[in-house]
Amino acid sequence: MTYELNTGTGYGHDRTAARDFFNRLATIEQGSTEWMAIREKLVEMHLPLVEHLARRFRNRGEPLDDLVQVATIGLIKSVDRFDPERGVEFSTYATPTIVGEIKRHFRDKGWAVRVPRRLQELRLTLTSATASRPPPAPSRQSEKRLSRQRQRFRPTVAPACLPPRAHGLLWLRRSRDNRG
Repeated sequence: MTYELNTGTGYGHDRTAARDFFNRLATIEQGSTEWMAIREKLVEMHLPLVEHLARRFRNRGEPLDDLVQVATIGLIKSVDRFDPERGVEFSTYATPTIVGEIKRHFRDKGWAVRVPRRLQELRLTLTSATASRPPPAPSRQSEKRLSRQRQRFRPTVAPACLPPRAHGLLWLRRSRDNRG
């Protein structure tokens, strides 16, 4: 049995045909030749949606053809998981799955952020400057000074009782009180 796409002039014809295909797909045994033919037609019908969603992610370092291919995988997953009895349009159901597949592709295969060249060069300069000499060891005198400062500015309220920003305010108030 062959299935032809309804190539009417309006979008409503394709939506009706897709709804009919999904209803038929739900009644057929999964894996049969008829089921595979209907599934293939549904994928073909929704390829413009895939191309539209893939175009939203172009110019991000990946070829558009690769993005369309990844988005098509999301479309196939959506066709397989769609339940027409829920009363939701397929495009509404499929869009988050397709976009998720594209984002997953970027997360797994590419960089999410492009680091500017100026920052890359700055990192190289810092690395070479710090690699040439070892970090200074703290002296006994500086360690004693730090321990005295810590003892002098101990909070009187238990830290767990304070709101997150109150620690800094408490230390600031103590240091001002001890000056005069």
